Parts: sequence; structure tokens; C-alpha cells
Amino acid sequence: MKYLISKKIENDCPYPQNYKFILAHKDSECLYKFGDQANKIFISENGCVEGTVPYTSKYDSRVYGELGPWQWICSQLRDEDEACLQHYRRKLKVLPGITLPQPLQFPCRLIDQMASYHSGKLAEAFMSVCTPTEQQIMCQNVMYAWNIFSAPVLLCKEWLKYCENKVLSTMKALGCGTTFEEVTKFVTEDKDLLGPGAPDKRTDLVYQTRFAGCLLERANTLFWFQVELPKSTSPIVLLEDGQWI
Repeated sequence: MKYLISKKIENDCPYPQNYKFILAHKDSECLYKFGDQANKIFISENGCVEGTVPYTSKYDSRVYGELGPWQWICSQLRDEDEACLQHYRRKLKVLPGITLPQPLQFPCRLIDQMASYHSGKLAEAFMSVCTPTEQQIMCQNVMYAWNIFSAPVLLCKEWLKYCENKVLSTMKALGCGTTFEEVTKFVTEDKDLLGPGAPDKRTDLVYQTRFAGCLLERANTLFWFQVELPKSTSPIVLLEDGQWI
């Protein structure tokens, strides 16, 4: 896999450093399609994809999705650097400053969408840790999905602190534990957490075990709605056939 870049990240390199981290969950031939972007660092959890830079985190991706990669990224770079996280299947066109994916718009309130795809119990727990302003945002129909964006590292750290708190507070309210084993056991035993009215595979146990990663998308949305700095949105390019957004 010669197109993968494995380089040591130096913290003493000249400013600015604009790193684009490409998160690879599996060996995928579409990674070469990132060849037009400078300063790419292809990463995978514990180096599970050959040729990538291994990242380690206390947040198991099987539960928390992109929370682990962002924690690792924030620990590696300086506050004045800029970082972007993208998926091996989804490519974000990065613009100057803060770049977010174009938001998804649902035909219902965001909190109702959560209840449908997961459960009313999960939606209630999430709303219980939200402020009145955050609850109002959850009553809108717009979501910044996939937990990918580009921003100065200092702002990324603020995002990480905010989202960690929202996700972990919700999980505490549910009483589900935090490890993969604890979450799997909880989802298996608590049938009310599965979304019986959700379409296609969303009643699948593997999908529901990753509900913390879905909580992260909602926390991500709340964060960016409350950031008053100028933001740009950019379309997502899908890099594998048969994908859906």
C-alpha cells in the first residue's frame, strides 16, 4: 500500500501545520483517492490497517466512533496547528478556517429522529443532560453528521471537551457503562434501547452498540450551532460505490 503515508508527527515544526487525518477502519482501495491532499496522515486504531499510523485511545471505536481519533489528534498537535479528520469513505473539501460538512436535513425534529433510529429512552437521556438552548437545537431538523470537520486544534480541543462531557453524561444517565463489553451487555439485555421502528439495519445489535458514536454526532451538532466564529460548509464526496448519506 505505497500510497499510505506513515510519518512521525513533529511538534516543533514551523507554523502553520495543516494536517489532514484520514481514518481507515479497514483495508480499502479507495484511500488512494486522497492523493490530491497535502499533509495527509492515514491512521487506524492500533494500526489495524497495514501502512497506516496507529492511534491509541481509551475510546473504543466499536462504541465511540470518531471520539478516539479526535482525542489522539488533539494530543499530538499544537494549539496553533490546524487539523481535519475525514473517513476512508467520505472526503471533505477543506476551505480556509472552519469547514463542516453540509448539514443533513431530516423531515422531523432531530430528537425525534434519534428516538426513531435508536429509542425514546436514549433520546430522553440525552435531553436530560442538555441545556434549554441545546434542547431547542435538538428540536430543529438539522444535523452535522459523521464527526468530521477541519478547524484550528485549539478549537478542536474545545470540541473534544464538550462532546466528551455530553456523550459520557448521557451514558451515565442510562447506567450502561463505558467499555465495549459493558455497552454490548446493556444493549443486549435492555430491549427498550433498540429502535423497533427504525428502518433497515438500525435494529441490528452491532449498530446499536455504537450508539455513543451517534450521540457524538448530536453533540457535534450542538457544539457547532453554538460556535459564533465564521464557518464554511462543504459537500461530502463519497469514495465507495453503494454508499448512502
